[in-house]
Amino acid sequence: LFKCAILLTLGILSFPISKNLNVNQFELLALLGLCLLLSFALRKKNPFPASLLIIFGFVSLAWLRCHDITSRQERKASMITELFNKNHKAYRYAITKFKTKQTYTSAEARLIKIDSYDVARYDINCELFIKPALDNISELSYIDTHKAAQAINSPANPGEFDHKKYKSRQNIYHTCFLNDSDYRLYHNIRSVKLSAKSILSFRILLRQKLKAILPDNSSYSVAAAMIFGDKSDMDHETMNTFSNTGSIHILAVSGLHVGIIFLIINKLLARILFLNKFPKTKALIIACGIWFYVFICAAPDSASRAAIMLSAYLLGSSTGRPGAVYNYIGLAACCMLLADVNSIYSLGFKFSFLALMGIIYFHGKLNHLLQSFKPIFRKATQAFLISFTAQIFVFPLIIYYFNQFATYFWLSSFVAIPFAYLIIVSGICSLSLQ
Repeated sequence: LFKCAILLTLGILSFPISKNLNVNQFELLALLGLCLLLSFALRKKNPFPASLLIIFGFVSLAWLRCHDITSRQERKASMITELFNKNHKAYRYAITKFKTKQTYTSAEARLIKIDSYDVARYDINCELFIKPALDNISELSYIDTHKAAQAINSPANPGEFDHKKYKSRQNIYHTCFLNDSDYRLYHNIRSVKLSAKSILSFRILLRQKLKAILPDNSSYSVAAAMIFGDKSDMDHETMNTFSNTGSIHILAVSGLHVGIIFLIINKLLARILFLNKFPKTKALIIACGIWFYVFICAAPDSASRAAIMLSAYLLGSSTGRPGAVYNYIGLAACCMLLADVNSIYSLGFKFSFLALMGIIYFHGKLNHLLQSFKPIFRKATQAFLISFTAQIFVFPLIIYYFNQFATYFWLSSFVAIPFAYLIIVSGICSLSLQ
């Protein structure tokens, strides 16, 4: 599975070659079927040609998936441009994600109505910039406006950041700038009650409960980021502080957070004695709890990766067939890449998998050096080793994307990770009592 994930990654990254060769979907499908049939026929007689055919098969599968997604996106982009070019009088957007800054609010929104026509089924997403900044916006907010969105412009200069390509990989092709007089903001148009009937409304309810527990905005913003991965209320100065100390990773829901949820649920279920006789039922309950938490946190790449791996681990351990850790990594990568090939371009995807691979590969090789240490020093050194080995693989990406590297990240790990554990556990306990 790990090798399959590498082949899918290479196929996705080499997809422009297939576009230059003008290969269509039917040719790719025929190539995929031919490779699989020949590899099955030759697997015993000639293993080497069979392996090459498997490689071509996975690459053609990646090309086929990329071709399908890009063709649909191109058709959708042209359809959206045609819709916005017509003289419509009213547009209604449903907010899906937002970030409030000092002077404006940036939001990702789904177009659900044009005049009186319902267009929600077309899955049209736009980027909104709203001035002045909004304090009362949420994922259950709706915006009515008369302004049509404009297509995102291509970069004007060579080497400039291609914002159009970056947004297209998130299924966003248009943007709209709104001033105070250009829109009306509504809340909860569909009368969705803030309860556990939907994951989105339940997430907003939890944030409101956390806000009531922590009325101070700076404390609330840090706690919301650590527990839910919600950084919408965090100011720029606080973000820079975490970034400069090398502890920004604890603000993103990742394997650390999913692992903590796993430990909490596992500890609680361990007290229910009869569940120990039904390991499959116990594994199913833990997996459901993990995925519920991941969906509450909007399923970021790092959390999805950890949830897939833990689900596979629980399935294997409950059936007495534990697998190799690299197979778990490969399974998670294959599932995420086949679901959305654009995940390969996501920073969260790259950092999550590379950091985990660094920990697995180097930590085992260096851990034997700690056997001579006393237990208290061994645990402290293990915390340092986990942070250090995670940084080995992600160091080139950090330099490339951010042009900086916090050399004292190993100091923050001694403080940040234990406190993150305490904040997440105490936050979940407080919200449960609420």
